[in-house]
Parts: sequence; structure tokens; C-alpha cells
Amino acid sequence: MGNPPQGAGPYKPPDESPLQTFAAEETAHFKQWHVPPPSAQYVTLDDQLFITDFGIVSGLSILVRGRVLRADGTIFRFVTRFLSNGGPNGFTRIVPLAEGYLLDVTVLRDTSSTQRGTLFVQVSLGRGISTDHETSGLLISGYVAGIAALGWPNSILCAPTDGQGRIYRFNNAAPAAGANFTITVPTGTRWRVQSLIGTLVSDANVANRQVFLRIDDGATIYFEMFANTVQAAGVTDKYIWSARQVAELAGSGDILMAIPVNLVIEAGHRITSAVASIQVGDQWSAQSVLVEEWVSPI
Repeated sequence: MGNPPQGAGPYKPPDESPLQTFAAEETAHFKQWHVPPPSAQYVTLDDQLFITDFGIVSGLSILVRGRVLRADGTIFRFVTRFLSNGGPNGFTRIVPLAEGYLLDVTVLRDTSSTQRGTLFVQVSLGRGISTDHETSGLLISGYVAGIAALGWPNSILCAPTDGQGRIYRFNNAAPAAGANFTITVPTGTRWRVQSLIGTLVSDANVANRQVFLRIDDGATIYFEMFANTVQAAGVTDKYIWSARQVAELAGSGDILMAIPVNLVIEAGHRITSAVASIQVGDQWSAQSVLVEEWVSPI
């Protein structure tokens, strides 16, 4: 008949089944003998990570992190942040490690994005000090750019000149009146020239100026071309050198000239103008060079 209502006699709660608990069954079993190592790199307390950066720009924030499996089965995690030193000589920092199997290492930009070709990083395993160390293995070698991180053991080892460089516009100051311009590839970089623009204002002295463009290694000229038209007195002409175009007079003072499609020049090489019949008051403007640029370590 069920339980009597409250107030009609003693209340008895309904019978409840005892609480049942279940122990989780093991879902993984690990071998304890004849187990292959989890990594090809076993590090001792004498081993350290050596991180070297080569850069066109200094002060870029870099994040390095990784994991080591210790002998007792625990994971040692390390994280370090530093600012790039910049320059072609490279600057090396040391990260101490725990003893065990090195599982992975990752290098990435810690904050804002950076074009590929700006910051080149190498990570190696070795012993010693930053200026004099014995390397036992190169783990990472490549550009850190944007959201693209570098990682060991999965990233491919790259040289600084591999792949795409950064797209960069180099502005060269105007020379003195009556002088030609000289553009020098900065130390620690390599350029692929895409285009060059400069404006020449001729003074009132009567003469026909003809513009030559030359490239040398600091001493010996190995490329030269000239405009197919001359510039008279009192005229302002813009000279445009670019790959994939035909030399011609475009009109309205624009003179177009072609340069080789794959014009790669090294640090210290120079791009210069040579104006035949240049006059004392002739004035080149500042020049703008569009290049693809790579780090070129010394």
C-alpha cells in the first residue's frame, strides 16, 4: 500500500540500494624491458643547447621551448625568451638541460610577425661555452617568420639562402650635385634586385647626358647597361630599371630599362650610375631599390 503520509504515523524513507563504485580499468600498459628509446638524443648534465641568431634586424623577441624525458619517467620542460642580437656574425646563447632523452625543441617568434628572410636561427647540442663549444648535433637551422615555427625533430635543416627572402625597399640618399649615385649591398645580406628608380634633373648647361647603370664587386664591373635615349639640358627624367621589361622611352620623362630577371648580388657589391657628359649642376634624386633580401652570415 505504500508509505503512510506524514502525520499519520511514523515516516519511513524508502529503501535505497547501497552506493556502488567502479574502479577505472587500466587502458594502457607500458613495457619495462627491451623498450626502444623515445629519442635519438640522450643528454647529460654536461650537454647544453646552443642557440645562435643571425639577423638583419635586432631586438626581435624569440621563444625557445622543449622537453626532456628523465630517467625516472618525469618530463622536464624548459622555456627561454630572448631578444635577437642582429648582425651577420651571429650571437649565441646557452640553455642548460636536465639529463635524459631530448624529446623536442621549438623556436618561434614570441610577439609580432616577421618576414621570412629577416631572422635566421640555429640550435645545436654540445658542450662548452658560447664562444668555444663542441657541437654534437645540429638540431634546427632556418628562418623564424610569422606564425611558422621551427621544430626538432620535424623541421628540415636549411641554409640562409634557401627559399624565399624578405621583400624590402632600400632607400639610398641623393648624392651631391654633379655626382653619380652609389648603392652598396649592406654587410651580412644578399640581394635579388627587382627594380630601381631614380630621377635625374639636368641643369641648363648644354650637353646630351646618357645614363649608364653598372654593378661591380667593389672593384671589377661585371654588369653594365645604358639608356637608349639621351637627356638634354634643363630636363627632368625618371629612370626605371626593372626585370621583365623592354628598354624604351615611356613618355612624360619616364625611361624604362631592363635588368636580368635573377640579378643576385652579394654584400659589398655596388650598383652605380655613370652619366656621360654629366654637368656640375646635374642632380640625382634619392633612389629606391626593391629587393628580395636574405641573411648572409660571415
